[in-house]
Amino acid sequence: MRREILNLAHLLALVTLGLGIAAVRAQGPAVADPTVAVAIVNNEIITLGQLEATLKQRPPAAPLSTKQLQQVRAECVNEMIDDLLLRQFLRKHGPKIEPVEIDRHFKALNESLAKQNKTTAEFFRDIGQTEAQARETWTAMLQLSRYVREHVSDEQLKAYYIANKDFFDRVEVKVSHIMLRPGKKGEIGRAHV
Repeated sequence: MRREILNLAHLLALVTLGLGIAAVRAQGPAVADPTVAVAIVNNEIITLGQLEATLKQRPPAAPLSTKQLQQVRAECVNEMIDDLLLRQFLRKHGPKIEPVEIDRHFKALNESLAKQNKTTAEFFRDIGQTEAQARETWTAMLQLSRYVREHVSDEQLKAYYIANKDFFDRVEVKVSHIMLRPGKKGEIGRAHV
């Protein structure tokens, strides 16, 4: 049931993303409104401005075609939806994290940055986040960590790791083109990747 709800949320967000992109195209790039909703998740809006800020944090290695850019934008919106769904769940069911604990993390960050002759303002500018966003992210990370410790056994974690080992080992294979050459009659052709 949860998977069906997630799939429905993703479908609705992609439709909203398509409508948002169409609205931006109609306005032209010079007047794209960053407050346009690209997704709505349980009455919380993901705006075009948030999407663009997230995309800026991950510049492509090479220029993208229009179709590739649309695919990257859709994948990014999916990730943002997943993140927002997780944050909504943690706000409702996650353990409470005291602001003092987040302040300790900020103090440690400030000390680390001072050793590198950097300020927190420079750091946040470099990563494209505000202090408020970082506090929210750290809160969610701590909540998730504690929630997992409280609700998931070591055996369950081990089973999940084994079932998804390729993901954790970062083994990925991407194939961009497969060419099959038919062999002579009665022979099996060869695949070239």
